[in-house]
This record gives sequence, structure tokens and C-alpha cells, in this order.
Amino acid sequence: MESDVLLLIKCGDGLYGVVAGGAIYRVFLDLSSGWNVCTCPIGYDCKHVRILKRLFGKGDFIEVGSEFEAWFSLLYAVPPPVIFRGDLKSIFRICLARAERYLRDYEPKYGYVGFIEASSIALCLSMFLSLLGDGVKSFRSEALRLLDLAVTMTELTSFQTPYFLVYTLWDLISSKFEIKDFCMEERKFLLDLYGRSLSIIEDDEDLYVKVRSFLGKRRPSVKISLGNFYLALYGGILGLRELCDMDWDKLIRMYDVCWDFKDLKCIYRLSTLIAASYPYMYPSRSSRIVEFLRYYLTPESELSSILINDLNRIGINLKEDSEELISLPAEQAFKIIREALDSGFEKALFYTTWICVENPIVLARMMENVDVILSSILYLRSGLQREELRDRLIRLFKVKPQVIKYALIALLQREVNRRSISGYYWVIDSLKIVRNSISGMAEAERHYPDIVSKLIALNKRKRKFLELLGALNRLNHSIH
Repeated sequence: MESDVLLLIKCGDGLYGVVAGGAIYRVFLDLSSGWNVCTCPIGYDCKHVRILKRLFGKGDFIEVGSEFEAWFSLLYAVPPPVIFRGDLKSIFRICLARAERYLRDYEPKYGYVGFIEASSIALCLSMFLSLLGDGVKSFRSEALRLLDLAVTMTELTSFQTPYFLVYTLWDLISSKFEIKDFCMEERKFLLDLYGRSLSIIEDDEDLYVKVRSFLGKRRPSVKISLGNFYLALYGGILGLRELCDMDWDKLIRMYDVCWDFKDLKCIYRLSTLIAASYPYMYPSRSSRIVEFLRYYLTPESELSSILINDLNRIGINLKEDSEELISLPAEQAFKIIREALDSGFEKALFYTTWICVENPIVLARMMENVDVILSSILYLRSGLQREELRDRLIRLFKVKPQVIKYALIALLQREVNRRSISGYYWVIDSLKIVRNSISGMAEAERHYPDIVSKLIALNKRKRKFLELLGALNRLNHSIH
């Protein structure tokens, strides 16, 4: 064989080759149609395919009668008689773990050879699954792991083979499985993979329709803890971006899926959170929601029409490349939010966070008897002096401490971030006021330590502040 070709196998009309170059590449060529794939960055019709054709023309190949043998020979880069003939699922899992390890160690400047090897293994395993027919159902979890591997590779490079694998595996899964074949955790994982690979799937209309039909009307699952959601939202309203760790890439992927599934409840919820809290949004409050939504709004979309109408109702009129803001009287704004609340809390939260109102303080006071969470958002938006804002939040904390504690954390952390001794003392004094205000209120007292614990976690490097906070804690313990 030529020095570049480590192995050439023929099975039916298929040529299977292992070619050495900048890395070890796997190549498949269908002699009848000319269709081919190579794990090199070009992906097809490359010099490695031409080398195989030339060598085949010389008759220098091994012929086998089984496609399984051919693909496993490609996988191991050894002639068929050498391959371990054990349990196929065990071999599959070993090879898949190998590919995952290569990818885990991948670095753009140094990991080219390992990436190509992972890509080559994934190609062989994908073809192996496609040969199983209905037997692929016993490889359910392995198919999901392989799809995750392929999607991850598309996120790391623009090499062609991983994109081909994403198409192939989604086609296989949506053809051979029903969504009910997967457990609940696997279904959530599938939806996450769908979000991550949506831009790829959409390029093939037939595959997109097929995958959507396979997933059915299943709603996207967006898991954000109550604490992370409100800490990020309250912090975003006050201009803080570091109050909790959020996987923003994953959230935006899931937001894309919410749009794809036309899940309005999810869109309201994530639009509110991402536009308010995402670190790279525009500084202006109205610009954040407008610029975020503008990316998704299209003239022919019914969903877009609903959201444009929502923005109009809360005083944000979209122009071609700008927006006109109309401040609403507090009474009118109150009525609009109450009507939104009748449609669901997520819609009311969206309206409250972005509504243009002449006097947010008056509106916040009106909302206190309706929903204290919505009222707290309006108070944080109001521009009140810190003492008055703190006192109003304490009043709301007594009503719903499990949520309003995060508004207090955001307010207090804003003062800590000023890095002044006077600010530190103000925070300590505020904690004393909170503690005294809720004396005898069991539910609020139960949530108060969470405020202190979170402030400690957020300020581990602010030694002076932690000393003051430690002194406060010792005082509280001595009292009780």
C-alpha cells in the first residue's frame, strides 16, 4: 500500500480507508454514487478521498463481506481478523469513552490530532448504529452520548464531519425511536441537545420537521432555582452582574428552543431574566429588552406580533431602528399589570420589569396589596434613597421572605461593592434593622440567615467587611 494509506477495505460498493496525514483520518467512499466523507477539516472530496481512489484502482485493498467488519476495521485501523470479537455494546462504550476523553483534552492550538481521532471514532460509531436497524433501540443511551459528542464538536470547530454526524444522528434517533422510549431525564437531555444544535438542524427543512415531530409538543424544561432567578433579576435591575453563576449560553439556547416551540410563558420568563441580567446587554433599561427581542422578532411571526403588542401596551413603541418610550400614569400602568397577572405571573413579571411609568413609587405602593414580588421590582426601579428603599423592602420581606430576601441581598451587595467603610457600616446597621424588624416572625426569621450567608459568600475577599459581619453574627448568637 502507499505510505499515506494505513488500511484500505472494500465491502460491496463501499471503500473504507485509514489515511495518515496531519492526523489519522478515516475515509469512506461509495463507489456507485461517488458520495464520500472524510474526518479531515475539509470533510469530503479531499485529497484523502483521491488517494483511496488511486489505490483502489491498483487493486491494493482487503475485501470483506460485512459492513460491521468494515466499520470496525476503520475504527481500530487494523485488518478485520485482528478485531476483538466480543460484546458489541462493550466495544461501543469503550470506543465512545475514548472519543470523549480525546475531546475533553482538546485545546485549539495543540489538540488537532486528538480532535480528529475523536471525530473519526464518532463517525465509525455513527455508521455502526445506522447498520443496526431496529436493534439500535438497545443502544439508546449510547446514541444520546454520541449525539452530545457530535454537538460538542460543532461548538469547538467548523470542521465538516461533526456537522454531518449531527444530521446523521438526529435523523437516526428521530427515525428509530419514539420520545416515549426515553426516560424523563433523557427527554430533558434531548431538548438541551436540540437547543444546542437547532441552528444546524434548521438548515435541512426535512430533518427539522422530522425532529420536531419526534419531540412532539413537549415543553422545554428550563431549570433555574428560585434563588438564582431572583438574585440575577434583582441584581440586574440594580446594575449588578455577579450575584450568581448562570450558564448564560445554555439559557440563551433554551430561549431559542422556547421560541421554536412557541412557548410564550417560557419566553416571558427568560426574556425578563436575560435582558435584565445578561452581562453584555445595553446599559439603558429599555434598550436591553428592545435589543434583545429585536433579534427574534420577524414580521410574519404570530409570536412576534404578540410581543410587539405587549411592548406597545407597556409604553415601548418599536421603530425601524429605535424605540419611542411613552411613560404611563401609575393608575393606567397598574390596570395593565393587573390584567397581565390574570393571564399568568410570567407575563405580569415581564410587564412590571419593563413598563414605562411616570411614577414607579406610586405604582409599587399600589402593587403591594396585589403581589409583593412585583412591588419589589418596582421599588428597585424607582430610584429611592437607599434607606427608604431598604425600609420598603423590609416591609415586603415580612410578607414573602422566601423571595424578597434576594431583593435585600441585591440592595446590600450594591452598597458593599462601593468598597467604602461607611458603606460597610451601613450594610451592618441595615442587617440589624432587618433582624429587629422581624423579631417574633418565625417565617422571616428562618430566612434571615440566608441573607447573611449570601453576603459572606459574595465577599470572601473583603476582609474588613467580613470582620464587621462576623462581629454582628457573634452579637446575634450572644443575644439568643
